[in-house]
Amino acid sequence: MNTRNGVPSKMGIDMPFLSGNKGAINWTIGKLINIVLLLFVLVLVIYGMTTGGLNPLLEQVSGKFDEVLIMLNVKDDVAFQGCYLERISNLGGGNDFLKQIGMEGKDATFSVCRNARCNISIGGFGDYMTLDGKFYKKYGEEWIEYSSVFLWDVDFVKLRKEIYNAGVEILKKEGVQDIYEKGFTKQFVLYGDGSGPFDKPTQAIWANGVWRVSVDGEDFEVIRDDGDAIDKFVSGVSDAWDDKVYWKESPLMKPGETYIPGVDHGKGISGLISDMGDVDEIDLPNDADSLKWAFSLAKERLMKGSEISDDEFKKLQDAAVGMVNVGGRDFSIAVEKTDGFPIISFSSGKDRYGLKHSGEMKALSSIKFYIGGKMSDVRLESYPISLVWWDGAEWVDGGNEDYYRLPDNYFNEAYSGTLIKKFIESKCR
Repeated sequence: MNTRNGVPSKMGIDMPFLSGNKGAINWTIGKLINIVLLLFVLVLVIYGMTTGGLNPLLEQVSGKFDEVLIMLNVKDDVAFQGCYLERISNLGGGNDFLKQIGMEGKDATFSVCRNARCNISIGGFGDYMTLDGKFYKKYGEEWIEYSSVFLWDVDFVKLRKEIYNAGVEILKKEGVQDIYEKGFTKQFVLYGDGSGPFDKPTQAIWANGVWRVSVDGEDFEVIRDDGDAIDKFVSGVSDAWDDKVYWKESPLMKPGETYIPGVDHGKGISGLISDMGDVDEIDLPNDADSLKWAFSLAKERLMKGSEISDDEFKKLQDAAVGMVNVGGRDFSIAVEKTDGFPIISFSSGKDRYGLKHSGEMKALSSIKFYIGGKMSDVRLESYPISLVWWDGAEWVDGGNEDYYRLPDNYFNEAYSGTLIKKFIESKCR
């Protein structure tokens, strides 16, 4: 270490303003500019940590950053490893962030490094990191790329989940959930036998207002429009070798159960559509329209058979009354009937959400969670309802059941993970 007039000086930079010896001043314009620039870099570093966007700054001025910390005896040139560590509570928005994830007052730190790595460590909660545009969580000694996050606005997702949970609690009341469980229709099944050397069976299965269609043995596709579903089925059975087509109505099946064709495919299609072509084949231009008409009559009958009674509707109305606080807002609860089925509605000002009877629900989430040493799907809750919202004219499917059907423990994990990822990226962009 260099000294001058008894005053320590690092990196060969004279600092006579500390010695009181005016005669020892021997600065140059270059040294003055260097000191000013170093102080300016320090201000930028502090600003970056409190407002975000520090990462590129550290990369661009890494050498000057070292010099500032060493010059001020904050770090020495041996111990300093290129990272800056700070308590989250000292950062802009840090306390609000910790409160959101339920970790207010906990020991939590944030670090940002010149190699583009940023870390959050929260005692009792976990360690998270962003590196090269990817998000990681530490399990044991291993960093795992972490995908348990929401892609939608996190506050909106939480509101929808809480409304869904409130509706489920109503259904759990004695006798009320059974009303929905009994509301499933029988199935209407179309089957093409896969005639031809390269064909496989084509199937279309309708239940509870939704079709599942598989052409030539491919994976089933969910289709909600009756005409589109029947057209897709017809395209699979009417090709170079027309399939023999059969139809039947089978017992109701609850969501998540799998239809197994078996050996009884039902009756030939000619008896249903008054076919004038080859027996039990859909081979004439008007056969598809005839099938759509025949199904519309069957659908009306099947839907009618699954409607809830007036007494059951009254029972549900008595259970779904009053107010509920969701996301800090008061929602009034009501029950109305649409297409023969009840909708439990939640209204607050102009916002209206509802839970309607649903017979088509996903079994597994598309969001993965770390289970048994790997990122895996989880089974979604299977209550026979789906979330809808009022667009001013009608009830519209809310979509993204992957989020609100998650069991609470997995939802809370994804909710916290999303907030953590968002916070890291805001400070390290």
